[in-house]
Amino acid sequence: NLKNYPGAIAYAKRSLALNRIAKDDISTAVIYGRLSDIYNRKKEYPKALAYCDTAYQMSIITHNNRLRANSYVEYALIYSQLHNFDKAIDNAKKALNLPPE
Repeated sequence: NLKNYPGAIAYAKRSLALNRIAKDDISTAVIYGRLSDIYNRKKEYPKALAYCDTAYQMSIITHNNRLRANSYVEYALIYSQLHNFDKAIDNAKKALNLPPE
């Protein structure tokens, strides 16, 4: 939110390295979601989509429905920015249709 994207990316990547050492897959997945958000805010959509893909895949592996819902919302935001409104709406609906935890 401070728009210090280089700093936020550096902290996120440092956190990823520490999470890998600790073998903390749940926190690693959340950081990938955060990186997707950062790159989306920077309007670097290919990177945002790549990190979102990783966060989504890891949300399935770690059974993290909250992260999965966040990933769907992030996809919706990215696709909305890319003017791909069909994909944006589809992903927003997927987020809404997830069962509660």
